[in-house]
Amino acid sequence: MIVADDAGGLSAWFAYQHPGGKRLRLDRVHELRSHDSVVEQLAPSMRTKMLVSRDADGTVHVDHVTTQRPLLTLETDRPLVAVGLNDRADGLVGLDAGGQMLIWDLHVEHPEVAWSTYFGKVWYESYREPAYVWQSAGATDEFEPKLSLMPLIFGTLKGTFYGMLFAVPLGVLGAMYTSSLMHPRMRRYIKPAFEIMGSLPTVVIGFLAALWLAPLVRASLTAFLLMLGFLPLTVIAGMALY
Repeated sequence: MIVADDAGGLSAWFAYQHPGGKRLRLDRVHELRSHDSVVEQLAPSMRTKMLVSRDADGTVHVDHVTTQRPLLTLETDRPLVAVGLNDRADGLVGLDAGGQMLIWDLHVEHPEVAWSTYFGKVWYESYREPAYVWQSAGATDEFEPKLSLMPLIFGTLKGTFYGMLFAVPLGVLGAMYTSSLMHPRMRRYIKPAFEIMGSLPTVVIGFLAALWLAPLVRASLTAFLLMLGFLPLTVIAGMALY
């Protein structure tokens, strides 16, 4: 819900479930830029969160509600008495006091894109609070893209960190064993194999794992997962007994 006051201020309100309660709460969430005079008309877009507002002086503002981003300020020689957006939100239609219709092309391809949406918390409609959200596509035309990069950045760093926890010990200890303890005849086969694997891109390895290894593991997935834990323990126990 868009609310305009007598001073030309604009704000967006919507209902959400408060984190501390079970009932819906209607609250002012977004503050848009103000007009110099009282707002007489509001024209929202049917496809995006763009809003067209016109004040008593005929000045037109086009803003994006979610990002609170100003997109356009339009002032004409003859003040407009009515204004609106077309269905695709790429055209602006106005009517002046003389009854003449004016049409402008509006080139705003991605109004939801801003630095604040990439790296800041954004309060989306029906959400309880501002949040970092990445969801670039949805199932309906009414879906609002959510383009925060913070989940992608921290998810990548987290995945890399936990992957290195396993990869570094295995790589270092495997190299030490291969160079110092492995029989020379076996080393002649193992060393070239690892060099070939190191030269292959990880995308190719993942492709082979998905097409060749995954069908083989699927038949005995439980045993394979248990082997990852029991095999190192068995080797360590055997070394201790030896």
